Amino acid sequence: MNSSGLAHRDTLRRMLRSRYRDVTGVVRLDSAQPGPTLGVTIFTHGNEPCGLAVCQHVLSGITKRLVKGSIILVVNNPRAAQRYFAARTNEEKRQARFIDINMNRLPSRKIRGRSYEERRARELMPIWRQFDVALDIHSTTKQSRPMIIGRGHRPHSELLRGFPIHTLITNIDGVQIGHPAFSFYGSSAKASVALAIEAGQHEAKASEERALTCTLALMRNLGMLERRSRTSRARTFVEYEVTSSIMFPDDSYEFVREFTPFRKVRKGEILAKGSGKPIRAPHDGVLLMAKSRRQKADLSEEVAFLSKPGRRIILRS
Repeated sequence: MNSSGLAHRDTLRRMLRSRYRDVTGVVRLDSAQPGPTLGVTIFTHGNEPCGLAVCQHVLSGITKRLVKGSIILVVNNPRAAQRYFAARTNEEKRQARFIDINMNRLPSRKIRGRSYEERRARELMPIWRQFDVALDIHSTTKQSRPMIIGRGHRPHSELLRGFPIHTLITNIDGVQIGHPAFSFYGSSAKASVALAIEAGQHEAKASEERALTCTLALMRNLGMLERRSRTSRARTFVEYEVTSSIMFPDDSYEFVREFTPFRKVRKGEILAKGSGKPIRAPHDGVLLMAKSRRQKADLSEEVAFLSKPGRRIILRS
């Protein structure tokens, strides 16, 4: 393991030694002034380590720079994170994505199940509810352009200032099966704002840097850190509104080709074949987050999402 990996392992150990309101893996840092509570969550999936760069930076002394408000750092899935750092092969790392169930596919709003991820979600619920604004940090298996994912529809434009990401994904939580962790953040969806980022490919240095840049930009936008410039300007994004998902009926199915991220597809185009009817694109659009053809599909969740064609929008931030 290289020096960066060792530093991240040490940061994870430090996070897991921390407790807030008797919950492990949580750190709260407060300024001396009232203000928003920002929640930053990492390791919702255990094989996505780039959020540790954010924790390492924040724990190194950001409290002295806080102008107002509080920041709460949360390791959502500690056991999966520990499994990732114990892995010896790429396949073992892939299997560290979760312990029992995908934490972004929680089966019920009431979260009554006995899986590790559901028990952890119940434990974290009082912490999650404190968030006024939240950022859930993820990364991707395939090399892909980074993405901002809004809870519901388009995120508040003023919060996106300084994000080095120009791709917006909207309505994915309205289409997917189950409930993503960030759907529980805040006292209510109307009273709080939650967004996620796909910062880049797992383990890439650029993903760590992007995750940190987004976090610091969000803190500046919330007035928690001094802002370098207050000039408003228009920024261009490409928005992909998710309309449907694709699931394989059984393990005989596989994609007909390796679909690159954001590949355009035509209505009726065959996407996957198996023992039954082929799976076709229901409309013209863009294929998002398609599983690798070489990777055995998890039949309990989607293997890809389909969005409307990307549309260019201008937001003033």
